[in-house]
Amino acid sequence: MIIPCIVCFVAIFTKKAQSDEFIFNLWFMPLSFIIGFFVAMPLHEFLHAISYPKGAKVYIGVSLKQLRAYAASSAALSRGRYIMMSLAPLIPGIIFLSVFVVCPISMKWLMTICVVPSFMGLISPAPDYMDVLIILRKVPKGAMIQATENGLVRYL
Repeated sequence: MIIPCIVCFVAIFTKKAQSDEFIFNLWFMPLSFIIGFFVAMPLHEFLHAISYPKGAKVYIGVSLKQLRAYAASSAALSRGRYIMMSLAPLIPGIIFLSVFVVCPISMKWLMTICVVPSFMGLISPAPDYMDVLIILRKVPKGAMIQATENGLVRYL
């Protein structure tokens, strides 16, 4: 999780180095949070869901008890596909951060709109990053991975 945080902050500090002014328009910060929570977070779970094979039952929801959204399926995935499914939610974060980085400093409103979804899009997959690291270290190539109530199960 530290690497995505560093990437996000480097982008902000690099952008700030281009101007002596405050680089955000705070009038657009509420919109940035709305996009981050009500667009980027559901999109994160949707990107997990569409990574499963056609016909697999995937449940998308919110656990109020755990204060988190989820996409869950009992379908087994290959090691490579599971890694792809885990990392798919990075795409919106990368897109928002890319727009932020290439955006002219004069377009503070757009930079403000992009900053929260980029942070959320790159930092919220932290549990997915952990899954990928575990899979890369412990799951042999050719193995299938299945999510269960007790964690991930692998088999050949």
